[in-house]
Amino acid sequence: MTAANCAIAARGRAGLRRRVWQAGIILFLLAGCGSLSAAPIVTIIDDDARSVKAIESVKKVADRYGIKVTFAAVASFLQRTPDVVARLQQYETEGHEVASHSLTHSEKIWKAGTAADLLAIEREVSGAETVFKELGLHPRSFVYPYGNFPRQVRPEIFKIVRRYYQAAFNARGDINLPGQIYPLYLSRHPMRKHNSMLMVKLLIDEASAADRAWVVILTHSANADFSPAMLDGIIRYARKSGAVFLPAAEAWRQVASWPQISEDRIPDYSRFGDYLNAAYFHLPYLLAAGAVAAALFAGLIFLLIRRRRTQSPSSPSGGHA
Repeated sequence: MTAANCAIAARGRAGLRRRVWQAGIILFLLAGCGSLSAAPIVTIIDDDARSVKAIESVKKVADRYGIKVTFAAVASFLQRTPDVVARLQQYETEGHEVASHSLTHSEKIWKAGTAADLLAIEREVSGAETVFKELGLHPRSFVYPYGNFPRQVRPEIFKIVRRYYQAAFNARGDINLPGQIYPLYLSRHPMRKHNSMLMVKLLIDEASAADRAWVVILTHSANADFSPAMLDGIIRYARKSGAVFLPAAEAWRQVASWPQISEDRIPDYSRFGDYLNAAYFHLPYLLAAGAVAAALFAGLIFLLIRRRRTQSPSSPSGGHA
């Protein structure tokens, strides 16, 4: 091989090594970006916004960790509580979000089953929008009161909400995954004081193990079953799992491109499912009651056996030969 050929070969080997290094660096960067994009998203939506004390209890926990949350407000409540309105205006300027939780949160309207009054629901959504604008608030998503609709009325309800919002949230469910979400019926997982914190942690673990996942946590800060300490614990646990906290509308922008399901594939919740759901949320109480009942039953059996022994005749003494 001539000197010229050797020089050409050397340059070729050097160029190949350089391309290998460049490819390695690119793969490393892509792997790093992939791990960041795979971090689960966690959103906290606090319902009702009934009082300053209630929403402050959530805000204080959020501020402790530098995260942003979403306050789902009932418009008619806000009309009677200007101090809450002022606080929500302040929260919006700080990066938190406000969501619409309807005009009145009427059980008669939102839990009417297959007899749902669609005109009333239209007023609930559009009327709330009018009130929010008058109060200087800017809801960017919708949170259904009660949030469990029979299949027969879902399409019409979705049609109403779609005119105002891109994303709307249910009141139950597990985690949102690609290929399993419907934008106007997104799942939320209720977190209550009597609810097992272990189950919420399991959802976060499941989300962390998935390629992409979005956990939406429902709280009711005005209710006695809300625990700031529990919320603090869940946030700390999710942060250790690498979760990214985003308010509702901002999170939706991140997941809007995920594959979605059609309306007819949205899971139904039967009456039996409602009972199971209620039992799940009261699981610690049910287990405690079961343990007490088992102990009482065991004690009753013991007393019956003891009484039977004391009442049985003595064994006859042996006779003489």
